[in-house]
Amino acid sequence: MPDATGYYVPSKLMHAVRCGDIEMMKQAIATGADSNEIHEGMTPLMFAVYRGDEDAVRLLLDNGADPNLRPTPSDPSHSPLWHAEDDFGLTAIAELLKSYGAAK
Repeated sequence: MPDATGYYVPSKLMHAVRCGDIEMMKQAIATGADSNEIHEGMTPLMFAVYRGDEDAVRLLLDNGADPNLRPTPSDPSHSPLWHAEDDFGLTAIAELLKSYGAAK
């Protein structure tokens, strides 16, 4: 949501994922944070994949993050699974995403 100056201020969940703060993520989720929000063209799940943070990926998936949500639907490579598997070689995270139904 934009602040008074018009700049987008990340939600508590997005901030927590970016910082790798699992406890803050849990608090944000407990207070109703949207695990599928899009900020700067990415979802919290994609930020967690970018960080290589398997614990954050699991927490988000366990709390409703859509492993197939593509912030840019016209770009087939803009998905959590593609980034985990093809972009970063994060095998364990890719397998975790697949176990929650992620597909390319």
